[in-house]
Order: sequence, then structure tokens, then C-alpha cells
Amino acid sequence: MKSWRAPLLGIALMLIVAASAAAQAPAAPTDLQGLSVRTNRIFLVWEDNSNNETEFQIEMSVGFSPFSVIGTSPANTRFAFVGGLTAGTAHSLRVRAVNASGDSPY
Repeated sequence: MKSWRAPLLGIALMLIVAASAAAQAPAAPTDLQGLSVRTNRIFLVWEDNSNNETEFQIEMSVGFSPFSVIGTSPANTRFAFVGGLTAGTAHSLRVRAVNASGDSPY
């Protein structure tokens, strides 16, 4: 009887640990860099510092406008292509990790 309860207890403890890790907002990505591919397209790369994100949100501001989400990348992705840029116009980009518990800082 004891040998049957010990594995069951171990499984219960693993589930509790997994649930508490997923209940935290992910860590922020760092080292965001952009490489101009064409006059209207940029290749973004970043360092993924979280292990519990569901996706990355990519946000852009044109000129002095507010930031808005322009796309997403799947979990564990470290890059994205952003198109539709206008030559001669300032574009600011930022990336954050998200999951059901919240969003990372930028």
C-alpha cells in the first residue's frame, strides 16, 4: 500500500509545481535588435528569457502615435519580420512575452 501512495503523492506534487510556474507572468525578452531588410521591412531578433510564455506580442509606434499590437510570434521564437514600414518615417518597435497570467515588461 505504501508503494502505491508514494508515486501518487509525487505526481500530485509535480502538478502543483507546474501549476504555480504557469501562474506567473513571463520574464521580459531582452536584447531587441532590428536589421533593415528593405526600405519597408525589418527583421527583429530578441533573447527569450522566459519558459512559460504562450506567445510574443510585437508592438509598433509610428512617429509619436501610441503603440499598438501589429503581430505575434509563437512561444520560444526569437525573431519576427515586420513589413509595411514607410521610408523616411520614424518607427518604434517593442516586444513582450505574454501568457494567461499576464504580460512581461518590455
